[in-house]
Amino acid sequence: MSPVRIDHFVRSTRCWLGRAALGAFVAVVWIAPASAQEPPPLPGAAPAGTGWRPRIVREGTVSLGGQAQYGTFFANTGFGRDYDAGPGMTIRLRYRTSRETALGLSFEGQRMNATEDPVASDDPDWIRGIVTTFDYYQYFRVKKRAPRYLVAGAGLVQTRRQLQNGETEFPGDAGVVTLGAGTEIWWKRGITFDLSARYYLFASGGDGAVELSHNVQAALGFQLYTSK
Repeated sequence: MSPVRIDHFVRSTRCWLGRAALGAFVAVVWIAPASAQEPPPLPGAAPAGTGWRPRIVREGTVSLGGQAQYGTFFANTGFGRDYDAGPGMTIRLRYRTSRETALGLSFEGQRMNATEDPVASDDPDWIRGIVTTFDYYQYFRVKKRAPRYLVAGAGLVQTRRQLQNGETEFPGDAGVVTLGAGTEIWWKRGITFDLSARYYLFASGGDGAVELSHNVQAALGFQLYTSK
């Protein structure tokens, strides 16, 4: 088997394994874990003193977190015609407007590898999108150890394309809207593990027409909360 075919096989296998892992992660996020709070003591029994006590996040609380993520384009439109899957990183800032709601700001770096192996010097190797969104969060089960949330956001994505010859191109900016769900699992009084999955719709312009790209990302990380 030629080196080109071997590289294509490895890239295709890695892509499909990544998508399978992504699907499993999304399923875990949507079927969020049950509360890990200790069961109440039996009548007449002395309190154990080791049960988990819920922390209620109050209005005005700020949290800052980071996540590692992996995503893929899943439709043959827009960027999905030339790119498939890859890793990314994100930073998320949240401000609690009430016990059940929050406003947020997200900064993400999403890198997607080219669907086909580059051959010519001007063939694309990968593309990176810097995604900035303003987010709205709706929380549920806030007295549990694993509260859940839904999130909706909108913003801008700035793209950068790397060619086989090492040169960089800038295809332009695109608008983005996102919808997602997640769960935060309390570890310490001010730290949670944050698992989430989001769908992104990119709208980019070209030749007078709007092209839509469909992207999904799964992310795992943490949130650091203020002491308020």
